[in-house]
Amino acid sequence: MNDLNKAGTETVPVCYTSTHATEFPDGSRVETVVNYFPPPDRPLPPLPPEPPAPPLLGERFAGVHDARPLTAVKAVFPGTVLTRPFIGGVQSGPRSLISKVENACRASWDANLLPTYSFKLNYDEVMAGRWAPFIRELADWHHDQPEAELIIHHEPENDPELQGGRFVAYFNHIAEHFRVANEQVPLIYAAMGYQWMPGSTNGTVKGFTSNPAHWQGVEADRKVIDAYSGSSVPLDTILPEHRGWQRWMEYVVGDDPWGCGERGFITDTNHAGRAAAIAREKDWLLTDPVGLRCRRYIFWNTTGTEKNPAIVVDAKHGEPAVRDLITVLNS
Repeated sequence: MNDLNKAGTETVPVCYTSTHATEFPDGSRVETVVNYFPPPDRPLPPLPPEPPAPPLLGERFAGVHDARPLTAVKAVFPGTVLTRPFIGGVQSGPRSLISKVENACRASWDANLLPTYSFKLNYDEVMAGRWAPFIRELADWHHDQPEAELIIHHEPENDPELQGGRFVAYFNHIAEHFRVANEQVPLIYAAMGYQWMPGSTNGTVKGFTSNPAHWQGVEADRKVIDAYSGSSVPLDTILPEHRGWQRWMEYVVGDDPWGCGERGFITDTNHAGRAAAIAREKDWLLTDPVGLRCRRYIFWNTTGTEKNPAIVVDAKHGEPAVRDLITVLNS
């Protein structure tokens, strides 16, 4: 057996040979040379180091919240994955949540889509522990259902009773009881981008985040934000230019993954300008290191609770821009 590769005085185990000779009665001789690696008496050399992980950590999903039937939504936006069902109002008088969640999510599951649903529970009842058995019941029920994601009390910054750090305790209390029975369903904190706009003082509509520490420490699996352009910020404002998003990222997210629970562009006249802004945001999400950390993105395409038709994109300019955005984010 011969070592064929050497570096200085130290043998480098790259290739080894073994020769076997066979002699025949007529005097002829055949030699067989076998190259092999590694030899049986030497361990394998260490593997080369793994290449650095790409910036896309985990799966990225996107979808469209639209008032049309889900079959129509999938036809107009064929790349969509996420839906955004709501259980309306603040739930009080602790009771089972299963039937309401079933009603909210079943259409999405039947359409092979992933619902990111939300509910709000009465703060005092939660903190008194009265919801705990029903939260655990719901979590256990999810084991036998298709995949779903849960936003706990979306846009808490707009709710006076959850100010002063109370949302953190409320969210973490619900999450603790849910995870006792189920650690697979992601639990999400969905912030209100408008409330994170800087320059406000305590007592104003945007003053509820004047102390950012009150919103830190939420033990969420994911953190997303609801952000709109075209009303409180100009229509062509994309996420990295949105001052509410900037401040929320600085104080709440840092270097972690993040997402959009609602993303909308509002105009009733400048449809081409809206489409251009959507395309520019798409390019940022696909190329910028911070944009690449976006794990969830739900485009808002209904009139909303404000019944504002200017939120809904037009068919000529807006729908193709949204379709392209959703397709590439899910690819």
